[in-house]
Amino acid sequence: MPSLNVKQEKNQSFAGYSLPPANSHEIDLFSLIEVLWQAKRRILATVFAFACVGLLLSFLLPQKWTSQAIVTPAESVQWQGLERNVDRAARVGYGGKR
Repeated sequence: MPSLNVKQEKNQSFAGYSLPPANSHEIDLFSLIEVLWQAKRRILATVFAFACVGLLLSFLLPQKWTSQAIVTPAESVQWQGLERNVDRAARVGYGGKR
């Protein structure tokens, strides 16, 4: 089976960021904050671009509002539970006069 020859390329956009040690299983919060601080322009540009696209779409796309409802009068069976709860609340002094 032939071995794969993969070229090791270095990404120049991440050259300024420090790499964590290979055997470390800990997260260094200060280095994480430093990486985020160094990439703040890229992060802010991405947030700004998506906000602009969202705002543009909200003005360009038409608003479509649809709803349907069937309203029927309640049957006496449906009112029994509510009346029972109102009676209980009135007995303990919760609510107004009935």
